[in-house]
Amino acid sequence: MRQIQETYGGTEQVRLEFKNFAFLSEGSTWAAEAVFCAADQGQFWPYHDVLFENQGHFSKDSLKRYAAALDLETGVFDDCLDGGKHRQEVQDQLDEGRAKGVGSTPTVFVNETKIVGARPFETFQALIEQELEREGGEG
Repeated sequence: MRQIQETYGGTEQVRLEFKNFAFLSEGSTWAAEAVFCAADQGQFWPYHDVLFENQGHFSKDSLKRYAAALDLETGVFDDCLDGGKHRQEVQDQLDEGRAKGVGSTPTVFVNETKIVGARPFETFQALIEQELEREGGEG
């Protein structure tokens, strides 16, 4: 995803949109909520990366420790997570994913083409370039 953002992030033709698909456990729901709480403080991607490095360790206590390690305002973060500030947003994204036929992560869409599983950058690049050409973009 970083390569896509680095390659196409400055263009008006490509939009990278991240959606949570918290379907595994209560911990995955808390992790999805926590990343939104981190985003409230401008730390979405750093927190996302910490979660990726610590997959499966998603108790509320560990999620709060990750926030503290990133120097987030812990009181604000804890209130956000404990209060369920983003719970409905997480549920809405889960429902949206299910409606689009998502059943696992990662699942990526390039327009309407669904790609399931981790793939190399070149797979996405080829589809993006194909779509840009089809839509008259400059690539």
